[in-house]
Amino acid sequence: MHRTGQVWCSALWDLNWALIGWYGQTTDLSAGYTGVASGGSAMMLRLVLNAMTIQPANPSLFQARHAELQVDLNLTGGANQGLIWQTFARCGFGFSASTASSSASTDVEAFDVPSAFPSVVSASLTQSSVLPVESIPIRFTKPINTSTFSVADDVLSLASPSGANLKGLIGGVVWSGGNTILTLSLPAQSRVGQYTLLLGPAINASDT
Repeated sequence: MHRTGQVWCSALWDLNWALIGWYGQTTDLSAGYTGVASGGSAMMLRLVLNAMTIQPANPSLFQARHAELQVDLNLTGGANQGLIWQTFARCGFGFSASTASSSASTDVEAFDVPSAFPSVVSASLTQSSVLPVESIPIRFTKPINTSTFSVADDVLSLASPSGANLKGLIGGVVWSGGNTILTLSLPAQSRVGQYTLLLGPAINASDT
């Protein structure tokens, strides 16, 4: 069960930073969540705590996932449904994933999302070029409408291998490969590892 908990906590951690990227970080949680102006971390705390009150005892990953989605519907009218689905899907419990019970050892993983929230980007890469690296190419699974895409609106975060958010350092973008490859330029990076691009839900509606 420890391994299951590690997967779940990793998904919640990713979702926490996705919401922070979208709504901003809360520096004081004492006031709790009072609306989107409270920030992403306050929203995440409310999502997790409220979800615990509606999920069954000893829930499976999928029951816990559904509880988070339901609380978002109750709290925001579903504003973050796509973001939540995409975060969980990256961790293996996407729309088609299944399990017999919370203690089953034959879980079926899946990385898809409901058709209403299509995943359009391969969200991470391993950069092993000669250092320092001053550009990072991101390959999308579909062509992107570049006229409506912007870093400010559509990129939630660009995480370095150390976990630092490099979004604010992105200095330019170049599209290639029929608008399926986005190359981000930024100050020279000396770390080799996984650079993860997290996109906001709006890209699904207007940019593909």
